Amino acid sequence: MASNPSQYGVSFELNKGSLFGKGGNSSILQVAYGTMTYEGGNLEVDGTGYVIEVGSRGYFKEKDFGVYTQNTLAYGNIQFEELGLKGTYSYFSFLNPTVGYKFKFGKNLSIDPSVGVQWVIQMKGSGFVDNNNVDEWAGRFGIKVGYTF
Repeated sequence: MASNPSQYGVSFELNKGSLFGKGGNSSILQVAYGTMTYEGGNLEVDGTGYVIEVGSRGYFKEKDFGVYTQNTLAYGNIQFEELGLKGTYSYFSFLNPTVGYKFKFGKNLSIDPSVGVQWVIQMKGSGFVDNNNVDEWAGRFGIKVGYTF
């Protein structure tokens, strides 16, 4: 059983400043192109689709950089069409804890590596997609290059 999900996208962060003196809080919107390899029995099919995430991020010491934690609500929809087969895999997730560090270079440039995990609630697959062949847990590693306007 394997799913091998990947995402490539754009992330928007609206920083709200500090609520309790130190650190900062942000709202997050991420829109991504999603890919996944579905494996079941003797079948291995690649699919593409989209993932949308909304959530919040909290910085520990600084307003908008340094160590942070984040969690998002996510919805993903991946379509498979290969070898004359069609199918859809969809999921919702409210548990996406992530820890990262945002490095700022000058006033506008940033690099943001992060690690986390995602637990998904799978919606019934369509076509040949059987959710029993897809992991509910996925490790996450990401890196973002950012520009502040």
